[in-house]
Amino acid sequence: MRRTLLLTAAAALAVGLAAAPAHAAEVTAPQLVGIAAADGRTFATATTRDPAVLMVPRDGTAYQRWSVVLTTPTVGTRVVNAGTRGCLGISPVTPGPVGAPVVQLPCRNDTLELWRIERSGTDTTVRFVHVRTGLCMTTGITPTPPARLSLQRCANLLDQTYLLVNGV
Repeated sequence: MRRTLLLTAAAALAVGLAAAPAHAAEVTAPQLVGIAAADGRTFATATTRDPAVLMVPRDGTAYQRWSVVLTTPTVGTRVVNAGTRGCLGISPVTPGPVGAPVVQLPCRNDTLELWRIERSGTDTTVRFVHVRTGLCMTTGITPTPPARLSLQRCANLLDQTYLLVNGV
């Protein structure tokens, strides 16, 4: 049985989430987690063959584990893949921010790879807001594995909400 990080006050203390405004759940210490779709069926997955980050069923590999590291509360959070050591972000050559694919890049301490992780309507889900663009990481309306992640305007949509899962 998987264990989901609950973003309540008690759970926040247990996993090292900073005291933050009610709309934010910022991580202060590195946490190795899976990033699951809100329904828990698919997980953000990186590979060494392709920079795209895909949502696929859980496979238990390091490519589905992400280290969530707060750089500073005012700057953002870096999300690093345990298998590739690449940072979750967007490409500098993306033609426009809306619809830009979410990819993994070599970590460069750049705003292309910084995120705000915010509570998303419940105590158990979060959304990833790209710091530079202000857009949300989005799975898609009807994700059929493998689904590519992209940036879209933030809204209260299920395809922009994620679970941070221990033990992936």
